[in-house]
Amino acid sequence: QTPLQSGQPFKFSILEICDRIKEEFQFLQAQYHSLKLECEKLASEKTEMQRHYVMYYEMSYGLNIEMHKQSASPSPPESLVEEERPSGPGGGGKQRADEKELSGPYESDEDKSDYNLVVDEDQPSEPPSP
Repeated sequence: QTPLQSGQPFKFSILEICDRIKEEFQFLQAQYHSLKLECEKLASEKTEMQRHYVMYYEMSYGLNIEMHKQSASPSPPESLVEEERPSGPGGGGKQRADEKELSGPYESDEDKSDYNLVVDEDQPSEPPSP
């Protein structure tokens, strides 16, 4: 019986250690679950903030373009007036119309520079990474 008596405190301490490990594991599991929920909440808030950022960015971009349109002179530039006039028989006007189509959605070189100016001003800057 002597070996049993000396073995009993050892077994008791193993059970105690197992219970302690089990409690710590459950605590860590609960902590993990709460952190996971918080992370999901922050991820959804981030998505919402990004959506708002895009919305405000688009509004700002639209307002900026509108301001550039309003600040431009009300009369069309000379280059536009010349492009719209037919240049006589022989299809010269058709060639200019084709050139205008190739130039894209811009009405003149001034519009291109305004567009580039707007795009350059509105480029989002990325925050410096830690």
